[in-house]
Amino acid sequence: MWSKYGLYIFLFFNTVMLYSQNEYNIWYFGEGAGLDFNSGQPKSLTNSKMSTFEGSSSISDSAGNLLFYTDGVTIWNKNHDTMQNGFGLFGHNSSTQSVLIAKQPGSLNIYYVFTTDAIDFLTESNRGVSYSLVDLSLNNGLGAVISKNNLLFKSSNEKISAVHHANKKDIWIASLKRFSDSVYCYLLNENGISNPVISRNPGNKIGFSDYFKGGHGQMKFASNGKKLAYTNVSLFSWDSGKIHLMDFNSKDGTCSNPITIIDCPFIPYGLEFSYNGDVLYVNGKELQNLYQIPVKNLVDSVSFYNVAIKLNSSNLRYQIGQMQLGPDRRIYISSFYDSFISVIENPDSLNCKFAFKKISLKGKKSMLGFPSMIQSQLYYSPFIPNDTICFNDTVNITIQNVSADSVSWDFGDSKSQITNNTFVHHVYNDSGTYLLKAKIFFKNGKDTVITSFQRVEYIKKLILPDTILCEGDSLTLNIYDNSIKRYSWSDSNTEFVRVLKFQGQYSLNYSNNVCKRSDTLFLKIGFRPSVYIGNDTVFCGKFLHTISTVKNFKSYTKYTMKQEMIKELFPNLKGISKLPLSKHVMNYLNKLEKPDGNILSDYRIGFTKIQKLIEYEIQNFNKEEKDTNSEVNEIYSEILKLEQTR
Repeated sequence: MWSKYGLYIFLFFNTVMLYSQNEYNIWYFGEGAGLDFNSGQPKSLTNSKMSTFEGSSSISDSAGNLLFYTDGVTIWNKNHDTMQNGFGLFGHNSSTQSVLIAKQPGSLNIYYVFTTDAIDFLTESNRGVSYSLVDLSLNNGLGAVISKNNLLFKSSNEKISAVHHANKKDIWIASLKRFSDSVYCYLLNENGISNPVISRNPGNKIGFSDYFKGGHGQMKFASNGKKLAYTNVSLFSWDSGKIHLMDFNSKDGTCSNPITIIDCPFIPYGLEFSYNGDVLYVNGKELQNLYQIPVKNLVDSVSFYNVAIKLNSSNLRYQIGQMQLGPDRRIYISSFYDSFISVIENPDSLNCKFAFKKISLKGKKSMLGFPSMIQSQLYYSPFIPNDTICFNDTVNITIQNVSADSVSWDFGDSKSQITNNTFVHHVYNDSGTYLLKAKIFFKNGKDTVITSFQRVEYIKKLILPDTILCEGDSLTLNIYDNSIKRYSWSDSNTEFVRVLKFQGQYSLNYSNNVCKRSDTLFLKIGFRPSVYIGNDTVFCGKFLHTISTVKNFKSYTKYTMKQEMIKELFPNLKGISKLPLSKHVMNYLNKLEKPDGNILSDYRIGFTKIQKLIEYEIQNFNKEEKDTNSEVNEIYSEILKLEQTR
């Protein structure tokens, strides 16, 4: 028997992003509030166990199914229960961006949970930026925190953001150090966290020498990874806040060309880029106003009044909070203790269509925060498979954010398909690297060809044989294969060589770095048979000796004395199993046997003649017309004469 887990492919794209689109499709925030983007339009969720004033983060699998969520202090699993060891994290429910979840590149189950502590105005310090590790392979997929509160640096500014490396696999994590002008960027890859790349924004220290200058407010990467922006807050409007923008190099993690927008007439708090990165949106937490700022052609120390465009004609009468780009390219805006969410419908355009109180939270409340996430995860590429698989498993390939008339698919394995939609299923039957091509046909005639390289990984399929043993016997299994790295039996054994003696069901999970498989063996133990066919006996050839049929066995073999005698007389004779022979030959053989079971050596017809006769009968056993053989006829005549003289 053989069964399989979900299998995996490593996908390497030359024109598209590697990461899937659905990992941030479910948001939890505020007091029990949530949004689900899996249908394409946000639907309100009311099943959250979390209540937080500001920051949060939530993560789903590549199909958009919830895995876990957190406020930076407690982690809840997909069943909305506290995750094992998922408490006491060094975030804070009053930290602007308290927490951010990122899946470790190259891992199936390890997630990093980055936390930033809130600012303590009395001590001017906090516990800084830390990370904890979640392993979702534990507790039947519900996960557990396996390492907690690993310090990156002390004294943070409540800010954190993330974007993919230029290789579209690894992830940059950025934060600001309090009492400094330094941006710290850490690279998360398959080996873990790197040392920080530190970039300066000279003359713009945050929180230095004046505790009224806090680190509140958001930091955001543009989803295309080209810009980084953050707020510099003053808690009193007479000392105006600032907005900082820097160019970001996603290859080496450096920030450069800092630009500061000065003279903000409010406390800048919420901040977000449009999908294309050309427009920056910012709000004033206290004055309840919303602004857009075109990013191109900005110069350093430019006045807010010269670049900002106010979107609302009058104050919104609500303390508005954080902003977050959604999977549908719209920007969502929270409001303090409000049961509605506002939306910027078309943020790429200066005519952005601001919709106040657009989405009902069905009685739940937003506060000031929204979930933090990897911003580039929201940057749609025109062609992205939604998961990775192994050979012989189904890969789901989709082209997102296009309205195509039809698509012609070439999977690189001599198979092709034309569909009227942008979603297709395919199975690769062998490992290797495949060049996948999708030609997109548009009604306007502007066809597009997109290509990607897909690496299909291999793991051997093991078939464990169901077995029946006799009592006292054992079954030895050696299931080693170099494509398999880990073996896990249902009885907690991890060896690939097993000696099984006891009846039962033995289940095996086996995997390598990418693929998983499973199979089950059923072992039954039967009683060893005990057979009695009578006492040892000597009898004459003319006597009949009967052996009772053996019962309750699937098969058995019964040998006769004549067969054994022929084997002894003619050991080189082939085809002996095709007997019975003619009655003349059998009569002759009867005469060769003495009463004591020995063989007569002085019988008048020689062994050579009788051997020829037996060979002749074997050769003609299934023939309707026997071959003519004069020598054989003479032997038959001799036997007949002997029979007549008995």
